[in-house]
Amino acid sequence: MQQILIYLFLTVFLGLIACKDTNYNSSEETTSPTDSTKINEEGLKTKILYAWVDQLRIRETPDTKAEIVKELQEGEAVTYLNEKTDFTKKVNLRGTLFDEPWLKVRTEDQLEGWLYGGGVRTYRTSVDMVKTPYDKCYSLLSKRKFNKYLECIATTQNRQLRVDKDYATISNNELFLKRLDGQQVHLISSDTAQYQYRYYIPQMGYYVIYTSYHEDGEYRLINDKSGKQTKIMGYPRPSPNYKAVACTNAYLEPNRARKGIQIWAFTPDGFQLVFEHLVKDFLPTTPVWLDDNTLEVNLSPQEHNHELGLQKVRVKLKNGEWQLEK
Repeated sequence: MQQILIYLFLTVFLGLIACKDTNYNSSEETTSPTDSTKINEEGLKTKILYAWVDQLRIRETPDTKAEIVKELQEGEAVTYLNEKTDFTKKVNLRGTLFDEPWLKVRTEDQLEGWLYGGGVRTYRTSVDMVKTPYDKCYSLLSKRKFNKYLECIATTQNRQLRVDKDYATISNNELFLKRLDGQQVHLISSDTAQYQYRYYIPQMGYYVIYTSYHEDGEYRLINDKSGKQTKIMGYPRPSPNYKAVACTNAYLEPNRARKGIQIWAFTPDGFQLVFEHLVKDFLPTTPVWLDDNTLEVNLSPQEHNHELGLQKVRVKLKNGEWQLEK
């Protein structure tokens, strides 16, 4: 079964989501001198930098043991004061090893200190307004760490079953989902279909279920009132106001399921598909909600179309309709 799952996810990219582990733990570090080098002796050239990881710490001196001045949230801006250390430090941030100096900065509330250079960028990254239980797992998938991804999915599913124990239970190969009327939705796994619990979205009134087949799989939303099942394109991410969910799918094989972006939303006629955009030469990654009405998706070119480069598209709700903006 594991080989089948690995084969499935070798063909699917559902995107990234972002771990928030910014603890500076690394076995490879250089010695940390206490002095620093001033880049411009004649005057400070200021430059705006943005934290791209959460809880990025500004310290009194360029040392991980120094007093913390402030913790920056992802996307928060600071002013670079044109001073950096003459030494670098190796730090792993979100799965990438950086070897950068410390930078002296000033915050918007006029606090000064030192932060690690690998934790900031010269542009503001898109900050996802919604977090889901499986973000870390899909971050592993986007980095092609397939075995760790499967382990993460299993661990997170078990945790969510404990969290949602009043609503969802598994007994042997049977999954029971509690409806608001006291009845149950009963799903029985077999040799041909395995039902996997993901999580419950009470604000929307839907359970998220993944059904795996021999060489394929699909996500479903199951209504907690009626038990009605809705098949969707990929892993769902609710909007900040819980009025819509977005999902993507990115099969590598051209003859398999559709690649694209979907938005499902509550309408006067019920919960419906309100937007769908299919793509051919790109692999859409996990959608990011920038606000209640704005969705952003990265489109990675397939191997035979690398010259196209990475693209970013946005879908916005305008005048009651979801519209694609490039």
